[in-house]
Amino acid sequence: MATQVMYGRIFILNKGRVFALFLAVITCLCAHSLLAQPAKQDGASRQVASADKLIQVEANLVPAEPVISDEPVLTLTIRHPAEYSVTTPQLGERYGDFLVLDQSKAPDTVEKGIETSVASYRLRPIKSGQAVLAPLAVTLTPVSKADAPKAAVALTVPPGTVRILSQYENKDVSAADLSASSSSIGSRIGLWCALAAMVLLAGLVLLLVFYRRKRSVQAAAVEPTPFEVAKGRLNELMNDRLYEKDVKEFYSRITGIVRWYIEKVTGVQAPDRTTEEFLHEITTDIQQRKTFGDELRARLRHFLEFADLVKFAKFQPTLDDIFDGYRSANSVVEYQFNRNDELPGLPSPRLNEKESEQ
Repeated sequence: MATQVMYGRIFILNKGRVFALFLAVITCLCAHSLLAQPAKQDGASRQVASADKLIQVEANLVPAEPVISDEPVLTLTIRHPAEYSVTTPQLGERYGDFLVLDQSKAPDTVEKGIETSVASYRLRPIKSGQAVLAPLAVTLTPVSKADAPKAAVALTVPPGTVRILSQYENKDVSAADLSASSSSIGSRIGLWCALAAMVLLAGLVLLLVFYRRKRSVQAAAVEPTPFEVAKGRLNELMNDRLYEKDVKEFYSRITGIVRWYIEKVTGVQAPDRTTEEFLHEITTDIQQRKTFGDELRARLRHFLEFADLVKFAKFQPTLDDIFDGYRSANSVVEYQFNRNDELPGLPSPRLNEKESEQ
């Protein structure tokens, strides 16, 4: 019985693991298809001003089309001969249609006599739609007096505009895009519904497997018959060797087992009767005489009356008397179980080596 229950639990556990793995795979695939979004392509809005080939100013806004909640960065890059110093524009709290959150200047770098100065401005748009980028003025002045004859250079990056997207706006939205988006939303809803249906189906399958397995285990757990109970109790009584510790209690238990068994299989209330009352009933009642038979009645009389001597008259039985009583009890149980007209062969008691030697 315990083995069947254990296998039932293992069976259910293995099924549960298979379905759990299946659901995990399906969930991951659906989540990936539902949640994966194409990465936002951040471009750059570029504006250039140039005095000559050696002096250039370039302004870049990243991303080129920011969302209203973004914080785009405007980068001003000035390339010029090293004999000039650069004064980058200092923006106030507002620059065109943007708020200025932060501004910084990176260290200058020089390569082959050309110096590069970079200034960065972190902005925040204040409205969606077309936003204005104000002009940016850059001044380059000679570094030393030897360069004094060289005039200062002033460059202005021309003004420009940039498109600011609203929170729910997409780039280049067309009727076809809207239709595709609607179709995509519908397909995602369908995928979620399919996923929910699969989860529900798997749950129902698990419940069905568990229910069937439980029914099969319960069916296997059949209540033992009176014969099996009586035989088990008799064997347990002998294996406990109670007759060595308390022979009176031993005879009380062994007769109690026989009386309980007779009541279960014949309906005669043997446990509630005295020995005399019980023997009188199975002797005088016509139906009971057929049920028990002459030889069985004689054996029961000897078995019960001898037990009464031990229980009430303090008679001390020998080991042979005890084993004979055990055999008589077994013969009664087996007779009632087989419903034979004759007594079956007497079983051998379970003896250990010490008793065998005696």
